[in-house]
Amino acid sequence: MNRTATPQEERRLSELFQTLNPPLSDDGFSNTVLRRIRRRPWLRHIVLGTAAVVGGAMALGPLFELAVLLSEGLVAAATQWNDPAWLAQNQPLVITALLAMALLGAIRLLER
Repeated sequence: MNRTATPQEERRLSELFQTLNPPLSDDGFSNTVLRRIRRRPWLRHIVLGTAAVVGGAMALGPLFELAVLLSEGLVAAATQWNDPAWLAQNQPLVITALLAMALLGAIRLLER
């Protein structure tokens, strides 16, 4: 059973917690940390943006090679999928495709 506490209960609990756990003095430590965090957000944005651009530029070459490789594989699969020799040579690909389809079916069943 869920019920919300009355304002009197909330006030009483608040008083109990304040007497049991008085606030600790941090001698301005929290304010110093917050000031340092907020000091230069623009610098963080510039560094993260630059890192994202450099990382993206470095990834373009391998991504292009991967796209070419995938397109060649898809063309081969589309033209030779009914040839038993091709299926025998590419058993891991066929098994992966069958497992992916089975996984998608299992996910749909689990969603219901």
